[in-house]
Amino acid sequence: MNKLLIFIVFIGIILFIYNTSKPNPNSLENQPILDDIDLRVMAQVNNGKLNVWTFCQDEDYNFKMNWRYPQLSYNYRYPFQKLCTDTMLKNIDNHDINFIIVTRKNAHLYVPHFPSRLKHSGYEEKKVIDLLGAYLLELYGGLWLSPYTVCLNRDYRGLFQDCRNHEMVTFGTSPNITNSDPFNGTFTAVNNKIIGAQKGCSCIVSYKNLLEQFIFAKQHEYLYNHVGNDPEPLGEAIGYTKPIHKHYCCKSDGSYNINDRKIHIDAFLGKMPLQFKEPTSMLFVSVPYEELDTDTNYRWILNTPTDELLTSNISIVETIKSLL
Repeated sequence: MNKLLIFIVFIGIILFIYNTSKPNPNSLENQPILDDIDLRVMAQVNNGKLNVWTFCQDEDYNFKMNWRYPQLSYNYRYPFQKLCTDTMLKNIDNHDINFIIVTRKNAHLYVPHFPSRLKHSGYEEKKVIDLLGAYLLELYGGLWLSPYTVCLNRDYRGLFQDCRNHEMVTFGTSPNITNSDPFNGTFTAVNNKIIGAQKGCSCIVSYKNLLEQFIFAKQHEYLYNHVGNDPEPLGEAIGYTKPIHKHYCCKSDGSYNINDRKIHIDAFLGKMPLQFKEPTSMLFVSVPYEELDTDTNYRWILNTPTDELLTSNISIVETIKSLL
């Protein structure tokens, strides 16, 4: 009898401990996780609206409780980047979309399985940001705008509809490459700073895998297989998978000038007016920001305070000022 009583008391204690330690399902901190992605994030990005993504090289950020955006405030590391993002906020976010700014501190909420080793230095930042964009498009779909993309004062509804109706939407390449079978299976230099894709698109999965191969230990193998050619993971993925595809050439992304030459970073940071290929057809200005990170000759623009930028006559800043 005593043993039975002890056993009953023991079971009662175990049940009490279990019930008191069980997470409260109504607690915000203990919301259930689906595939390691917070349900609040799932509700934000799966509400039927197109997701438009960008990345902020932040130094500080706080949550915004209504989750319209994943941050209350974010302090930009570089004032020039803030000016570019301001054009997105002004000209993109006035549409019926989810405009989401991802930072180093909130990226894990959207991409919990992003390679942890990329959080440390030693990898070229542009390639890490490219990979983050590929992960976001694979998981959620939408439109990816790299940092330093300038959004013009345009009606973007046609582009957004193309993102919904096609597996892939791309920009760049020469003005001679049109949307009709634009790549013919060849590896073409597509602008990977602006990409639209459907969730789970096989081309984006291939692109992500090629990027990881290039970034990590197999980089030498990737380069060996592309002797004499610059690595073009996005063009290569398109050539392999041949998605249902909408292509906007360089007339739309501000990457070529009126002489059909690619605009170099020197021109963007110079004092002469930018002469774009076809200004009336442009939706964006895609600044080749990777050179800001890798070439010390251009880093001065990143450290220039906002007030000095706005009083300068730097070509790309003049374009931005006309939009803001």
